[in-house]
Amino acid sequence: MAEGIKRALLLGLILLLAAGAVFLGACKGEKAPTSPETPSSPTTPTIVQEHPALKPLVDFVGEENLSVMSLMGFRAAERAMKELGFGPGDPNIFGLTDAGYIAQIGDYTSEKALDGVMMTAKLSRGEANLMNVHKPYNS
Repeated sequence: MAEGIKRALLLGLILLLAAGAVFLGACKGEKAPTSPETPSSPTTPTIVQEHPALKPLVDFVGEENLSVMSLMGFRAAERAMKELGFGPGDPNIFGLTDAGYIAQIGDYTSEKALDGVMMTAKLSRGEANLMNVHKPYNS
């Protein structure tokens, strides 16, 4: 049981780290590296062709709606799974995040990071394995 709590806390810390990166100015642009103006062709691979692990996230939000924050959630979940040794949908994992409850920084909020976390680690409130920690927006 103690190991399960430790894993949940570590996952929560990693997800909080992702949200904290916003405060450090880690995000400089809203859209992902590809754009709708650039047609996909054999010489111009799509983001999913270059990064197959993004497929569930791209299928969920659409490539044209993929944002820096979506990718940040993806990266946080990937790192948590690697460092904690679990896979998507692991029944022994419970995620904690404050994504969506932080102040707006420039044009960014962290709600879209939830998409990356949910689709990558297969965590969600509906499955009762993801909890959003509410806190004041200026905390």
